[in-house]
Amino acid sequence: MTVAAELTELAYIILGTWLIGCGLLAILKVFPATRGKLEGVWPLLLSEAVILLAGTIPWLVPPPFLGAALTVAAGRIGYESGATLGGSSRPGTGAVGASLLAGMTLLSWFVNFKVGNVGFGAWVAVLVAVSLLAAMRPMKEWLWRFLIFPTLPFILFVYTASWLEAATVFVLALFIVEIFDSFSLLGGRLFGKRQLAPKLSPRKTWEGLAVGLIAVVLAACVVIFILDINALTVAAIATASTIGAIVGDLTASAAKRRANVKDYPAVIASQGGLLDIYDSWIVAGPLSVGAVMLLKYFG
Repeated sequence: MTVAAELTELAYIILGTWLIGCGLLAILKVFPATRGKLEGVWPLLLSEAVILLAGTIPWLVPPPFLGAALTVAAGRIGYESGATLGGSSRPGTGAVGASLLAGMTLLSWFVNFKVGNVGFGAWVAVLVAVSLLAAMRPMKEWLWRFLIFPTLPFILFVYTASWLEAATVFVLALFIVEIFDSFSLLGGRLFGKRQLAPKLSPRKTWEGLAVGLIAVVLAACVVIFILDINALTVAAIATASTIGAIVGDLTASAAKRRANVKDYPAVIASQGGLLDIYDSWIVAGPLSVGAVMLLKYFG
């Protein structure tokens, strides 16, 4: 099966899963015992359609358009992170963050197409060096944190995204991340009692985590049944995506708690900023590609 065919089939799976989610929510809203626990979930579910659509379409267009979409996203994510980490006392940090991340994104995209892996290794070395230099200057603490997250995972995301054969991996990773996040939220609302990370994200619970993991397993089984993809490959992507979802979300939460804000500057009222929406995916995407590469290498 070609990459385009895989993406088309995966898009149908995503659409079908979203419709099932709408049906499940409609049923739960009928019962008084669950209705009150699910207030405000419909706007979240409807916005999920936009999130999934926006995350899937760029992989169906020619590479230059994907690169342009990632650069635009980088500018917005850089602005949100810079403004949040810099705080109100440093009003220009949002513009600095947008310029830095957009510029690094263009450089990373160019390096992959024109230079190759050696050039990318040098680019990562430069990025790490800049991070270390920034860490040595306390007055630029926000820049150090900005370079560690979201810059480093996002640049890895951009670099691996330019591998055209990885398109299916990225879209599948997004699907798994959204399944995990959505059902973790649902499970937390319905059954949540014990907090998972009270200092970083008080609303996350162990019960929600368990429901999210069960949903990921079921979604992976559906993908294996419908798509012509090796079961071990799907399992590796699902595992890496789930780990990436947890790490990305908690890392973003830590940055927001330190800045004493609930969300990054909003682009969707019910979801928050672009970094709130895709914080998990920018970690899960490259992590999933790495997992598939390791599987191929040792397989």
